[in-house]
Amino acid sequence: MVKIGKKDQKKEIGPDSGVETLEFINLAEYDFGLGKTSYTRSLKVVEVDKPEHVKKALSYVYDGNVVILDTSNASSDSIASSRLSEEISNLHEKLQVAKLGQKYYVIVPEDVFLDKKKVRYDL
Repeated sequence: MVKIGKKDQKKEIGPDSGVETLEFINLAEYDFGLGKTSYTRSLKVVEVDKPEHVKKALSYVYDGNVVILDTSNASSDSIASSRLSEEISNLHEKLQVAKLGQKYYVIVPEDVFLDKKKVRYDL
């Protein structure tokens, strides 16, 4: 039996309380009505604080996924930030990399074209 609510308005939840218990689903396994539950590629967002994290994140790229590196946690430390930038810039020789704003980078596998031209629509 679990009691929830404010101090003076507690409500009991459980099999004997007459209130239905909550059931949770795993969203990673949910179909969402698309009819396809297994994908061969995905978009991964990876937080990186150290150059070693960049090397680990590359395993996702080599598996065929598109990776967005989030370096925002390292942005408060200028030394760590410059080391990360250097490590990521060295990837340009092997992979396609583009910077998204100040704190994000996108890395794509070899068989995905990374078009670096910005599309603008005049409103």
